[in-house]
Amino acid sequence: MKNILFRTFTTLIALAIPASVGMAEGFGDLIIDRDGDGMEDCAVAAAAAEDFAGEWQDSVSERATMTASVEGDVVRFEISWADSADETSVWTCSGTLDEDSVIRFTDGREEDNGTMVYENSEGVIALDENGAVYWYDTEFEQSATCKFEKIQ
Repeated sequence: MKNILFRTFTTLIALAIPASVGMAEGFGDLIIDRDGDGMEDCAVAAAAAEDFAGEWQDSVSERATMTASVEGDVVRFEISWADSADETSVWTCSGTLDEDSVIRFTDGREEDNGTMVYENSEGVIALDENGAVYWYDTEFEQSATCKFEKIQ
Protein backbone atom coordinates (compact mmCIF):
# COMPACT_ATOMS: atom_id res chain seq x y z
CA MET A 1 0.00 0.00 0.00
CA LYS A 2 1.42 3.34 -1.05
CA ASN A 3 0.31 6.24 1.15
CA ILE A 4 0.14 9.74 -0.21
CA LEU A 5 -0.30 12.60 2.22
CA PHE A 6 -0.78 16.17 1.24
CA ARG A 7 -1.07 19.07 3.63
CA THR A 8 -3.05 22.21 3.11
CA PHE A 9 -2.72 25.24 5.32
CA THR A 10 -5.48 23.88 7.56
CA THR A 11 -5.95 20.29 6.46
CA LEU A 12 -4.09 17.04 5.97
CA ILE A 13 -5.72 14.71 3.48
CA ALA A 14 -4.51 11.13 3.33
CA LEU A 15 -5.04 8.91 0.34
CA ALA A 16 -4.18 5.23 0.63
CA ILE A 17 -3.47 3.80 -2.80
CA PRO A 18 -2.65 0.16 -3.46
CA ALA A 19 0.75 0.14 -5.19
CA SER A 20 -0.55 -1.93 -8.09
CA VAL A 21 -3.59 0.23 -8.73
CA GLY A 22 -3.44 3.37 -10.83
CA MET A 23 -4.95 6.52 -9.40
CA ALA A 24 -7.69 6.48 -12.01
CA GLU A 25 -8.85 3.12 -10.69
CA GLY A 26 -9.17 4.14 -7.07
CA PHE A 27 -7.75 6.34 -4.37
CA GLY A 28 -8.70 4.14 -1.46
CA ASP A 29 -9.60 5.86 1.78
CA LEU A 30 -9.70 9.62 2.00
CA ILE A 31 -9.68 11.33 5.37
CA ILE A 32 -9.75 14.99 6.29
CA ASP A 33 -7.38 15.74 9.18
CA ARG A 34 -7.44 19.45 10.04
CA ASP A 35 -4.90 19.44 12.86
CA GLY A 36 -2.32 17.11 11.26
CA ASP A 37 -2.35 14.48 14.02
CA GLY A 38 -3.17 11.64 11.62
CA MET A 39 -6.68 11.19 13.01
CA GLU A 40 -9.80 11.97 11.03
CA ASP A 41 -11.30 15.28 12.19
CA CYS A 42 -13.96 15.73 9.59
CA ALA A 43 -15.53 12.99 7.51
CA VAL A 44 -16.00 13.06 3.79
CA ALA A 45 -19.72 13.74 3.51
CA ALA A 46 -22.16 11.42 1.86
CA ALA A 47 -23.04 13.61 -1.08
CA ALA A 48 -25.17 13.81 -4.17
CA ALA A 49 -23.73 15.18 -7.41
CA GLU A 50 -25.99 18.24 -7.06
CA ASP A 51 -24.25 19.13 -3.76
CA PHE A 52 -21.18 20.19 -5.78
CA ALA A 53 -23.11 22.46 -8.17
CA GLY A 54 -22.68 26.21 -7.88
CA GLU A 55 -20.08 28.91 -7.32
CA TRP A 56 -17.28 28.38 -4.79
CA GLN A 57 -14.45 30.58 -3.39
CA ASP A 58 -11.13 29.34 -2.00
CA SER A 59 -11.17 30.54 1.61
CA VAL A 60 -7.39 30.03 1.96
CA SER A 61 -6.00 32.12 -0.91
CA GLU A 62 -9.17 34.07 -1.61
CA ARG A 63 -7.92 34.18 -5.22
CA ALA A 64 -9.30 30.94 -6.65
CA THR A 65 -12.89 30.37 -7.68
CA MET A 66 -14.62 27.18 -8.74
CA THR A 67 -17.75 26.72 -10.81
CA ALA A 68 -19.39 23.29 -10.81
CA SER A 69 -22.29 22.16 -12.96
CA VAL A 70 -24.13 18.87 -13.17
CA GLU A 71 -25.09 17.29 -16.49
CA GLY A 72 -26.83 13.97 -15.92
CA ASP A 73 -24.57 12.12 -13.49
CA VAL A 74 -21.41 14.02 -14.56
CA VAL A 75 -20.11 16.95 -12.51
CA ARG A 76 -17.99 19.46 -14.47
CA PHE A 77 -15.57 21.77 -12.68
CA GLU A 78 -13.77 24.92 -13.77
CA ILE A 79 -11.29 26.40 -11.32
CA SER A 80 -9.77 29.83 -12.02
CA TRP A 81 -6.83 31.52 -10.33
CA ALA A 82 -6.00 35.11 -11.23
CA ASP A 83 -2.37 36.00 -10.56
CA SER A 84 -2.95 39.49 -11.91
CA ALA A 85 -5.29 41.35 -14.25
CA ASP A 86 -3.62 39.75 -17.29
CA GLU A 87 -2.54 36.37 -15.89
CA THR A 88 -5.11 33.66 -15.26
CA SER A 89 -4.78 29.90 -14.85
CA VAL A 90 -7.81 27.71 -15.51
CA TRP A 91 -8.19 24.05 -14.54
CA THR A 92 -11.04 21.90 -15.82
CA CYS A 93 -12.09 18.38 -14.99
CA SER A 94 -15.21 16.23 -14.75
CA GLY A 95 -16.26 13.01 -13.12
CA THR A 96 -19.04 11.10 -11.46
CA LEU A 97 -19.74 10.59 -7.81
CA ASP A 98 -18.48 7.19 -6.71
CA GLU A 99 -19.46 4.82 -3.90
CA ASP A 100 -17.14 6.74 -1.51
CA SER A 101 -19.07 9.99 -2.18
CA VAL A 102 -16.10 11.62 -3.93
CA ILE A 103 -15.60 12.66 -7.53
CA ARG A 104 -12.63 11.04 -9.20
CA PHE A 105 -11.40 12.48 -12.48
CA THR A 106 -8.93 11.46 -15.19
CA ASP A 107 -9.43 14.38 -17.59
CA GLY A 108 -7.86 17.23 -15.60
CA ARG A 109 -6.19 19.98 -17.59
CA GLU A 110 -4.58 23.34 -16.96
CA GLU A 111 -4.33 26.33 -19.25
CA ASP A 112 -2.38 29.48 -18.46
CA ASN A 113 -3.56 32.48 -20.48
CA GLY A 114 -4.90 30.13 -23.16
CA THR A 115 -1.73 27.99 -23.38
CA MET A 116 -2.08 24.29 -22.48
CA VAL A 117 0.13 23.36 -19.51
CA TYR A 118 -1.00 19.74 -19.09
CA GLU A 119 -3.95 17.48 -19.73
CA ASN A 120 -5.24 14.06 -18.66
CA SER A 121 -4.27 14.49 -15.02
CA GLU A 122 -6.02 12.47 -12.34
CA GLY A 123 -7.43 13.53 -9.03
CA VAL A 124 -10.25 13.71 -6.57
CA ILE A 125 -12.76 16.31 -5.39
CA ALA A 126 -14.51 15.75 -2.07
CA LEU A 127 -17.11 17.52 0.03
CA ASP A 128 -16.59 17.49 3.80
CA GLU A 129 -19.33 17.26 6.41
CA ASN A 130 -19.14 21.03 6.96
CA GLY A 131 -19.89 21.77 3.31
CA ALA A 132 -16.34 22.67 2.14
CA VAL A 133 -14.92 21.22 -1.08
CA TYR A 134 -11.34 19.93 -1.36
CA TRP A 135 -9.56 19.42 -4.69
CA TYR A 136 -6.43 17.39 -5.43
CA ASP A 137 -4.90 17.18 -8.92
CA THR A 138 -1.87 14.89 -9.31
CA GLU A 139 -0.21 17.31 -11.74
CA PHE A 140 -0.77 20.37 -9.58
CA GLU A 141 0.02 19.62 -5.95
CA GLN A 142 -0.78 23.20 -4.92
CA SER A 143 -4.42 22.23 -5.52
CA ALA A 144 -4.27 20.62 -2.07
CA THR A 145 -3.96 24.07 -0.49
CA CYS A 146 -7.48 25.01 -1.61
CA LYS A 147 -10.57 24.84 0.58
CA PHE A 148 -13.63 25.98 -1.35
CA GLU A 149 -16.64 27.47 0.43
CA LYS A 150 -19.93 27.84 -1.43
CA ILE A 151 -20.88 31.40 -2.37
CA GLN A 152 -23.91 30.64 -4.62
